[in-house]
Parts: sequence; C-alpha cells; structure tokens
Amino acid sequence: MPKEDQDIAQLLFEEIERRHQGPMHWKKVAQDLLGLGKSALYNRLRGQTPLLLSEAIILANHFHISLDSLQANDHFIIARHSAQNMPKHAKLEYYLHFLLEQFSQEKFSSKTKLYFASNDLPIFYYALSPELFAFKLFAWGIAMPHSEEERKLKFSLKKSLKQNGHLFQIVQQGLNAYNQYPSIEIWPTKILENTLNQLEFYSRTHAFEDPREIKQIYEALEQLIAHIFHYFDLGKKPCISETDSSQELAVYYNEIIQVNSILLVDDPDFKKVYCVFDSPHFLSSSNRWLEKYTKLWFQYLMRSSSLLSENNMGLRNEVLEKYKKQIRQSWDKTHRILDL
Repeated sequence: MPKEDQDIAQLLFEEIERRHQGPMHWKKVAQDLLGLGKSALYNRLRGQTPLLLSEAIILANHFHISLDSLQANDHFIIARHSAQNMPKHAKLEYYLHFLLEQFSQEKFSSKTKLYFASNDLPIFYYALSPELFAFKLFAWGIAMPHSEEERKLKFSLKKSLKQNGHLFQIVQQGLNAYNQYPSIEIWPTKILENTLNQLEFYSRTHAFEDPREIKQIYEALEQLIAHIFHYFDLGKKPCISETDSSQELAVYYNEIIQVNSILLVDDPDFKKVYCVFDSPHFLSSSNRWLEKYTKLWFQYLMRSSSLLSENNMGLRNEVLEKYKKQIRQSWDKTHRILDL
C-alpha cells in the first residue's frame, strides 16, 4: 500500500474518531458499513491491510467527511469532553473513557514503547491513591465548561470517594492498560507544582467543605510519591498491587525543563504524539514530522537528564526527599493560612 494512501486512510480514521460524539461506537458502525469482522477492521486501522478506495468512500459519505480535506499537512484531535449539554461529571466520565480508549491494546503491539514528559504526574498514577484522584477530579472539573450552579460547589473528600467509585475504576483500568507497555518517563523537579498550587489555591479560596480534609490529601500525595519511588527501585511501572504485572520503566530526572505533558506512542506501525495544552484537555497528532521531532526531543532530554531507575539509589533517595520537602513546605504554608 503506497505510503500516501496509508496516510490518507489513517487521517480518515482519525477524522471519524474526532467527530464521534456520545455513546455510539463508531468502529462497530464501520464494521457494519464495510461488512468486516473486528480483526479485519483493526488491520485497516493499523495499516496492515489496505483500506480500499470504495471502503474509504463509504466511510466518508456516512460520516460526512470530504476526502480532499484530509490532505492537509497537519491533523490534530482535541479530547471531546466539553459538550455543553453534558453535566460536569458526565464530561469527566466521557473524558476518562476516551483516554482509556487511547491505550486500547488493540491499537498497540508488543513492540510499542511509550515516552512521557510532564509538569504533572501521569494521569493513571492517580489510580494508586483514591484521595488524590478524588481531589484531581474536582480540579479537572473546574477546568471544564460548567454551569454557575456547578461553579459554586465545594469539594468534599468524603462525598467524592462515595460518589465517584465508578470513575476510580476507569482510571484503574487505564493504569493497567498503561502498564502493559515499556516506558520512558522524564520527571522534572516541579512535577508536583501543579497539584500543590491547586491545593493551596482551593484551600485559600475556601473550596473545601471540611478544611480538615486538606491534610489528608497532602498526606496521600506524600504516600503516593513514596509508593511510586518504590517501583522505581524495581525498574517497573507502579502497580495497584504487588501481584499486578507491569512492564519496564526507565525514569530520568531533569532539574531544568519546563514542559507541558507530552506522550509519544512509538510503534513500528502506529505512532502518535499527545500534548496537554490546558489540563486535562489535550491534542493528538500523527504528523510524521512532529513524531520524528518529538522522538529526537525525548532523546535529547534523556541525554541531559539523570537516570533515577536501576542502580542509582543515592540519587533516588535525594530526589524523593526533594519531593517530600516540597509537599511539606506547601502544607506548612496552607496550614498557616488556614490556622488549622
């Protein structure tokens, strides 16, 4: 299959995915339209089997897409969780399901490798802490379009843990999916800054129903970091349980970089770049130039960073203490402001 045709087929599938809204499963619709089984469709999604021109026309006509429009030089997808007619928690659930779908094992192969750099913890790591996940749900919800009534709601850790168990299960599934692929992660010195700033801001603006819960979240954050670093010692991706399986993880520590969250999916047959531009909103692109540039950028970061995993216990302990110090200093500031 000519590379140009393969690119058009990939762009067509991405454009259908971008336009897909609500609970409808577009891949099942595509199977029915083309008279294909699941495996046959996914072979086309991966580019292993050519998408015939007649098939492309059927899909384009059904989903109201101009094939000519797909020949643009760049192609971006925005996470589609901001439909105005959806309440905030429905948007969050839709967003988490969409994010989980990005790590579907049907899309990747045994050769897939993930590269991740961020100014915040990888989203699926919050599956390791119900308290932190509950708080981040509140912070993410504020970042999404919402009604005046939703804007006035205060955060209750107790209520959130009770009401959002189904969302916590989704992010746990996401962690299990994320852990199936070996990864390289770049951790900057300020990887906790976003969460700590959120804690300080919502504490200062009295967004907590019970201010005593603030300390619980700070303690949960410190416990989470210690848990993650335990897995750094093992050279494995952090798991919910010691018995869970996970792939190898190489973690690099960088004291200088300032970066939005960027994920590169690197597979011989499937490459994509994800970039957060207003957490938790993100863009994705399969542009070949951007993929190559991003991989070179990660390779540069790795050369200019210090490896935390494997046999570097001294540096790991030093960095862990830095993160714990940041948490305690933030808590001391919040404690003084609220006089708890």
